[in-house]
Amino acid sequence: MKTVQVIKEKNQDWKFIGDKIDLNNPLVLVFGNRYLLEDKNIYGEVKTMFPAGHIVLGSTSGDITANTVSEESISITAIEFENSNFIIKTSNVLNTQNNSFKTGSELIGKFPEDGLKYVLVLSEGSFIIGMSSPFWISIK
Repeated sequence: MKTVQVIKEKNQDWKFIGDKIDLNNPLVLVFGNRYLLEDKNIYGEVKTMFPAGHIVLGSTSGDITANTVSEESISITAIEFENSNFIIKTSNVLNTQNNSFKTGSELIGKFPEDGLKYVLVLSEGSFIIGMSSPFWISIK
């Protein structure tokens, strides 16, 4: 597994934490301040840094990296899995009347059982606290 981390503080440029290396088909996890993520240029900037990346965004009330804790930043962790594959599925909990169990049941049914090793859930907390599950990532 190879990883690259990048951070962007409010009104500053992106800064790589550690080495800047090229990744093949990475999972790109982008977390940050909601208002910073709403900037119309952010997705394009991330896509430029990781053109082959599969990008998943999520808002946070604070970012913790190896060096800092910040409430006005965006952090990226891009991961190249050398011996594993991943699948990303999404769902909107509003389509199941805020029923997180129903949303989760429908989503998990979309993943192949063969070779499934891990499921990572990134859920929103505006409508349901806990497992509302708009993003599921399966790693085999």
